[in-house]
Amino acid sequence: MNYKHLFTILMICVCLAAPAMAVSAHYESKIVPTAPDTPITYGTLVGSVRCGYNTLTKEVGIKNDLDVTGSYKFIPIRPDGTFEEILIPGNFTLYLADGNGGQPEYSHATIRANEKSMPEVDLLGHAVSPPNKISSPQPTITPDHDCHTHSVYIPGHFEYHCQKPHWRWVPGYWYTWTCCKHHCHDQR
Repeated sequence: MNYKHLFTILMICVCLAAPAMAVSAHYESKIVPTAPDTPITYGTLVGSVRCGYNTLTKEVGIKNDLDVTGSYKFIPIRPDGTFEEILIPGNFTLYLADGNGGQPEYSHATIRANEKSMPEVDLLGHAVSPPNKISSPQPTITPDHDCHTHSVYIPGHFEYHCQKPHWRWVPGYWYTWTCCKHHCHDQR
């Protein structure tokens, strides 16, 4: 074997090993203060808002309970209503500025190293409720002597959307109509 090739291979190995040796023993984290030779471990906060989507509640605030400044780090809530953040172990306070009914909401979570943790109390979030025709007041119909009213309940069901393949729940509702002799019209 040629000594030039051996020397070139040796130089490549030294160049690749130098960056790894530079950070191994004397690296200090700028984010989390640690004792020397202590491995840094993290936990994961996994949660969701019960309203199921982030139409009005867009972000959740997370604050370490040991933080004396009291500032929250806000992370976005995904469109499906879930959120996830990697944190150091400890106790954290969660905060929704626009929670249930537009009011602030709070919860707590204990993060353990190398585990997924959830909030102690579910966060509801600020939901937009679809029109519920069951609980909404039905129009009063005063039938004539030749009229009669029909009502039928259409139960809720799942509906599949092909453009973005997913299932969606369609709530049930009352369907009402009035018939007068030969003339019927919809009173939905």
